Amino acid sequence: MRCAARLAPIVVLAIALQSCGGGGAGSTASPGAATSKVTGATTPDSVPGAPTAVTATGGDASAVVSWTAPGNGGSAITRYTVTASPGGATASVGGGTTSATVSGLVNGTSYTFTVYATNAIGNGPSSAPSAAVTPAPATVSATVTWSAPTLNTDGSALTDLSGFRIYYGTSASSLTQSVDVAGSTATSQLITGLTSGATYYFDVIALTSASTQSAPSNEVSAP
Repeated sequence: MRCAARLAPIVVLAIALQSCGGGGAGSTASPGAATSKVTGATTPDSVPGAPTAVTATGGDASAVVSWTAPGNGGSAITRYTVTASPGGATASVGGGTTSATVSGLVNGTSYTFTVYATNAIGNGPSSAPSAAVTPAPATVSATVTWSAPTLNTDGSALTDLSGFRIYYGTSASSLTQSVDVAGSTATSQLITGLTSGATYYFDVIALTSASTQSAPSNEVSAP
């Protein structure tokens, strides 16, 4: 009588499938394509965009420039720089400000202005230029008052008074500007367009309908 050997259990590691005909070698199934997934991806920060709606207002050898803030490119704007053309004068302000005063300009010269923003990445592109402005000194006004004459130089009554002429200028010895005031009853006149900070000198003459005129009044100055 044969004794059966005590065999260890068989462990099946893999099964290869074969076709049932032809006696050929079996083919195994191909695995599916692997897939991948990236999570938490971010867009890198970039320089700011160009400021928009740039406007300028001329002052005395200066201009105030304003603009609308651009996108910051993902990094806070730290500075704006304004550049004047011609001449290249500049002004810089912090990133929380949308206006700046550009000084050192030449009165009577026409200027345009561009603005660019800066963040931690670098400088952004410049804006489109503003409309042109021309800086000029600030102006003030002065009111000149007088008393109308009632007599001619010979002592006779003045009956044909028709108006007055005010002469004025920045030099006491050269009053190069004038304004006429119609009417025999006028006793004051507002003079506008005077340069702030300058001293002006004034005198007044009386005019008649016969085109004669009086001697100048006493000269006054302002401020």
